[in-house]
Formats: sequence, C-alpha cells, structure tokens
Amino acid sequence: MNLNDSASNLNSSLKELNTPQADVIKNAYQATDYQLSELNILGIKGNSLSLINFYLEFNYFEDIFNHSSSGKIVVSDASGLLKKGQINGSEILEVKFSGTTGGKYSYKSFNIYSISDRHFDIGNNFEAYTLNFCSEDFILSQRYRLSKSYKKKKISEIIKDVLENILKTDKSYDIEETSGVYDFVIPNKKILDSINWLSSYALPSNGKTGADMLFFENAEGYQFKSLQSLFKQDPIKTYRFNPKNVLVGSNGISLMNDNIYRLELINNFDVLDASLKGTFNNRLITVDPLLRQKNYQDFNYNEYFNNSEIGRAHV
Repeated sequence: MNLNDSASNLNSSLKELNTPQADVIKNAYQATDYQLSELNILGIKGNSLSLINFYLEFNYFEDIFNHSSSGKIVVSDASGLLKKGQINGSEILEVKFSGTTGGKYSYKSFNIYSISDRHFDIGNNFEAYTLNFCSEDFILSQRYRLSKSYKKKKISEIIKDVLENILKTDKSYDIEETSGVYDFVIPNKKILDSINWLSSYALPSNGKTGADMLFFENAEGYQFKSLQSLFKQDPIKTYRFNPKNVLVGSNGISLMNDNIYRLELINNFDVLDASLKGTFNNRLITVDPLLRQKNYQDFNYNEYFNNSEIGRAHV
C-alpha cells in the first residue's frame, strides 16, 4: 500500500462518519473552546501510531490570504520513533476534536510533509522535533500543473470546475458568484495557484468595484469570498481599549481578557508618498502580444470619487 492509497482509505473512512468535519471546530475561536481527543499518524505501510502522549504543542493555521490550511506539532520523543522508522515525515495525520462541553466529534486529516527543529537533550534520553503538516489538496496541487482554456465563463464557474474536476477535492466549498464572463487560458500553473491567479481578476456580482475576491481554506472547507461579504459577517469577538481594572457592563464584570493593552498607529496617510505611487492619478499600459495591441487605462481619483456612493451623497 502506498501513501496515496493510505490517504484514499483514510478519506473514505472519514466520509462514512455521520459527523461533518466542521461541526465542532466551526465555533472554536480559542484553545479553550475544544479539546484534542486523538492525534494519530498513518504510515506508508498502513500502520497507525498515536501521538497523543508525545506531543507538546499542536498549532493549526488558517489565513484568508492563503489557499490551504497548515500547522505543526511539537513532539517530545523518548521512544526513538524516528530511529525505529515509525515516523519519516511523509505520513497521513488524523486529528479528532471535540468540544470542551462534550458533544459529537469532528475529524480532519492532513499530510505530514517534513520534520524540522530536531534536537536532543544533554543526556540523550529524548529528542524533540516538529512535524509540519498541510492539507492533502495542497500536496496534489504542488505535483500537477493546469493548462486549460475556458470560453465565456464566469470566474466563479471556472473555480468550481477546477475544484470538482481538476483537483477533485472531497471538501465542501462556498463560492460567491462573480460578475462578467471571460475567456481564460490557464498557462501551466499549479492547481491552487491557478485559482489565486483567477481571483485577482474577479469582481463580486453585487456590482461593487474593485478586484477584492479572496480564495482560502478554513475549517468549513474552501471559501471564495469578496471583502464586502466578509465585512458583513458578525464579529467573532469585541476588544476594548479601556483603562485597566475598570468594571464594564451591566453586571459589573471586568473584561480584562478582552482589553487592548497597547495601541499603536503603524502608518498614517502621506499625501506625498501617495502622489509618487500614483494613488490619485495613474495610467495602466497593457500589451497583448497575440493581437499586437497596446491598451491604455487611465485612472483619476476625482472622477472615481464623484461617481462613488460617497461622492454622490456629498453632492
């Protein structure tokens, strides 16, 4: 059994579970909102090994500017798992979460792709190292390149086709519809990089201007959203910039854990810097080598502001 077969068997077993992968960790915003019930690795030969008694840290990362989730596990190993060949850095990682108050379980699987920060203690009684993992789709995306043409398609439709028929992911996804139809030729790009490339051309269907569509992965699957849609979501948490030890709220409870202790403005608006960068007035020159055409697109901030909702409101 090779690694791909092991991954397919693991994903098949996850599909048979009644609990969706995002049920528990969907609303887990802090480390105290969930508990790690199982942490297993599935080797190339199909052997399973539990790391629940070996790990020191478990870190899971999501980023709206990154198309894949990732993470790392810090392991303290006194059994010589690396020396025995039980871990070589190419295993499947199976993670089982549950809520701190009980309830159903949630499963997720990843690919371990490297071992880093390996060091021994002075007495050579144990060694510590870090297992780095990412989603299986990211591994597949790095192995293959996409060369395909699309004619008169919305970018949202192209992204759905790439996820379903090229990447063939079993993860759920939420793709926001885009406006306009285009002819695209994806020029031999990695699969997920192709989606990011398409995102830079996409416009939301709500008519708002600006190429602000983001493609990313979170606990609920793949998301293709505009910044306007993300801004409309309910806030997860509210932080306050108040004096310390001040009782707030009707119940008089001090919310010190939600306080901002230091507020610093990193950068302020600079008219001279903005003028040099072409913020107020610029020209974009594009060259099409196939049609042998050169196009100009001018931008004037005053015209843009006067045509915007804010500008029309000030008239």
